[in-house]
Amino acid sequence: MSETLASSIKTLLKETIEGPGNEGSYYTDSKPNTGVFGTLDGLTAEDASRSIKGSTIAAHSDHIRYYLWVIRTMISGTDFEKDRTQVGPLLMLMR
Repeated sequence: MSETLASSIKTLLKETIEGPGNEGSYYTDSKPNTGVFGTLDGLTAEDASRSIKGSTIAAHSDHIRYYLWVIRTMISGTDFEKDRTQVGPLLMLMR
Protein backbone atom coordinates (compact mmCIF):
# COMPACT_ATOMS: atom_id res chain seq x y z
CA MET A 1 0.00 0.00 0.00
CA SER A 2 1.37 3.40 -0.92
CA GLU A 3 2.25 5.85 1.82
CA THR A 4 -0.26 8.37 0.41
CA LEU A 5 -3.12 5.84 0.44
CA ALA A 6 -2.23 4.65 3.94
CA SER A 7 -2.13 8.24 5.20
CA SER A 8 -5.51 9.03 3.60
CA ILE A 9 -7.14 5.94 5.11
CA LYS A 10 -5.70 6.80 8.52
CA THR A 11 -7.05 10.36 8.27
CA LEU A 12 -10.55 9.20 7.31
CA LEU A 13 -10.68 6.50 9.99
CA LYS A 14 -9.48 8.96 12.62
CA GLU A 15 -12.23 11.41 11.64
CA THR A 16 -14.80 8.61 11.67
CA ILE A 17 -13.87 7.42 15.14
CA GLU A 18 -12.59 10.55 16.89
CA GLY A 19 -14.33 13.27 14.90
CA PRO A 20 -12.76 16.07 12.85
CA GLY A 21 -9.70 17.89 14.05
CA ASN A 22 -9.14 21.63 13.99
CA GLU A 23 -8.38 21.51 10.25
CA GLY A 24 -12.02 20.89 9.30
CA SER A 25 -13.89 17.82 8.15
CA TYR A 26 -13.78 15.60 5.10
CA TYR A 27 -17.27 14.18 5.60
CA THR A 28 -18.57 14.41 9.19
CA ASP A 29 -20.07 17.47 10.84
CA SER A 30 -17.28 19.87 11.72
CA LYS A 31 -18.64 20.40 15.24
CA PRO A 32 -16.81 18.85 18.22
CA ASN A 33 -17.81 15.35 19.35
CA THR A 34 -19.26 14.25 16.02
CA GLY A 35 -17.18 11.09 15.52
CA VAL A 36 -18.25 7.70 16.81
CA PHE A 37 -16.65 8.31 20.22
CA GLY A 38 -18.25 11.73 20.62
CA THR A 39 -21.63 10.41 19.55
CA LEU A 40 -21.52 7.48 21.97
CA ASP A 41 -19.97 9.41 24.85
CA GLY A 42 -23.22 10.96 26.06
CA LEU A 43 -25.24 7.74 25.95
CA THR A 44 -26.02 5.53 28.89
CA ALA A 45 -25.97 1.75 28.47
CA GLU A 46 -29.75 1.85 28.71
CA ASP A 47 -30.00 4.40 25.88
CA ALA A 48 -27.58 2.41 23.70
CA SER A 49 -29.57 -0.77 24.31
CA ARG A 50 -32.98 0.71 23.47
CA SER A 51 -34.49 -0.83 20.35
CA ILE A 52 -35.20 1.62 17.53
CA LYS A 53 -36.99 0.02 14.60
CA GLY A 54 -35.61 -3.39 15.56
CA SER A 55 -31.99 -2.46 16.23
CA THR A 56 -29.91 -0.75 18.90
CA ILE A 57 -27.04 1.70 18.95
CA ALA A 58 -25.06 -0.94 20.86
CA ALA A 59 -25.57 -3.41 17.99
CA HIS A 60 -24.46 -0.84 15.41
CA SER A 61 -21.41 -0.06 17.53
CA ASP A 62 -20.52 -3.74 17.62
CA HIS A 63 -20.80 -3.91 13.82
CA ILE A 64 -18.36 -0.99 13.56
CA ARG A 65 -15.97 -2.83 15.89
CA TYR A 66 -16.26 -6.03 13.87
CA TYR A 67 -15.78 -4.31 10.48
CA LEU A 68 -12.68 -2.52 11.76
CA TRP A 69 -11.30 -5.86 13.00
CA VAL A 70 -12.03 -7.46 9.60
CA ILE A 71 -10.36 -4.62 7.71
CA ARG A 72 -7.29 -4.68 9.98
CA THR A 73 -7.04 -8.46 9.67
CA MET A 74 -7.39 -8.38 5.89
CA ILE A 75 -4.81 -5.60 5.51
CA SER A 76 -2.34 -7.56 7.64
CA GLY A 77 -2.78 -10.55 5.32
CA THR A 78 -3.90 -12.85 8.12
CA ASP A 79 -6.31 -15.60 7.11
CA PHE A 80 -9.37 -15.84 9.36
CA GLU A 81 -12.80 -17.42 9.54
CA LYS A 82 -15.44 -14.94 8.42
CA ASP A 83 -18.62 -14.79 10.46
CA ARG A 84 -21.18 -14.13 7.74
CA THR A 85 -24.01 -13.82 10.26
CA GLN A 86 -22.17 -10.85 11.75
CA VAL A 87 -21.16 -8.90 8.69
CA GLY A 88 -23.80 -9.35 6.04
CA PRO A 89 -23.35 -8.53 2.36
CA LEU A 90 -20.33 -6.21 2.58
CA LEU A 91 -17.90 -8.95 3.55
CA MET A 92 -19.39 -11.19 0.87
CA LEU A 93 -18.18 -8.62 -1.67
CA MET A 94 -14.71 -8.63 -0.10
CA ARG A 95 -14.17 -12.41 -0.53
